[in-house]
Amino acid sequence: MPRLAEVQSVMHQVLRDAVPVAEGAARLGVDPARLAIYHRFVHRHVQHALEANFPATLAALPPETRAALHAAYFAAHPPGTWSLDAAAAAFPAFLDARAGAEPPTPLHAALAHLEWALSEVYHDPAVLPVPETLTLNPTLTVLESVYPVAAYLVAAQAGGPPPQVPAALPAPTLTLVFRHPVRETACFFAATDALLFALKVAHDALDPLQVAAELGVDPNAALEAMRAGVACGLLLAPAATPTQRT
Repeated sequence: MPRLAEVQSVMHQVLRDAVPVAEGAARLGVDPARLAIYHRFVHRHVQHALEANFPATLAALPPETRAALHAAYFAAHPPGTWSLDAAAAAFPAFLDARAGAEPPTPLHAALAHLEWALSEVYHDPAVLPVPETLTLNPTLTVLESVYPVAAYLVAAQAGGPPPQVPAALPAPTLTLVFRHPVRETACFFAATDALLFALKVAHDALDPLQVAAELGVDPNAALEAMRAGVACGLLLAPAATPTQRT
């Protein structure tokens, strides 16, 4: 009977396809059909993890590319836990390392980072209380990319065939990702000037009207930016939010 260390080694090789199932079964003295069931189960576990966390990224890839990436990803990052999310955690960096002119491209990698950020903020253990003063959402993650990934993901989530692949922008853009304080859903927004204004004011605990005066911004536009930040969930507001002029 093989020792535990040998069983673990052979199983690891079989699951990563370094050793055929039939050979591994012979070395372990088990039924090849039973070992094949376990092999399929673990591979599908990782496949389902990728499909659950990166639906838009995978939909944007050609079918043959998806199959090849799944095999290569499994070989490079075999699961170390039964958690679906943990099995998918390395996928954005995995795409970064393989991005080129042919799929996966840098756009696919950037899209994967956005989809993974959505998963992370949704599962972020941070509690979102009603604060005493206007506060930045603690689950906020800011992503930078030369591709308009926020607009692409909005179009992808609308249904239908994958959207047309956008060209790279002249300069990087920011995407704001966070968990909504009321709906408890993961949200993402392209970083507009108004949202960046609200983010800066809340992050540095500044007076929006004072900042508006220093920047030469219309005070009504500044207050509207703060209201927009609260409405979308970027900012957490106390019961009485100081975003109205007195």
